[in-house]
Amino acid sequence: NSTFYAKYTWGPATVGYQVSNVDTYGTTADDESTSWGILYAVNDNMSISYGERENDDSSNTLDEEVSGFSVSYTMGSMSFTLHSNEGKNMGNAASMVSEHTEASVTFSF
Repeated sequence: NSTFYAKYTWGPATVGYQVSNVDTYGTTADDESTSWGILYAVNDNMSISYGERENDDSSNTLDEEVSGFSVSYTMGSMSFTLHSNEGKNMGNAASMVSEHTEASVTFSF
């Protein structure tokens, strides 16, 4: 197993990139993934982010592809969040698609 990543923050923006590799012992099978993401802090209360991940399983011809975004806003003790993610070729199968969207409100006392 190996993984390498880099993260850079400049002002209100943060960018990250990661590469991972898993070699299965006793076989020629590899599992390689590449991920990246960006976050932008609009102000002290609000931030937005987007990211993508691709997973290449050498024993399959299709790569898993996942992408998503998130938005959060904090006001006092309340937080409002929204995120949406979409995955294609899940499990390296062409017919497998996953979509998830969630909105939440959190109160702290």
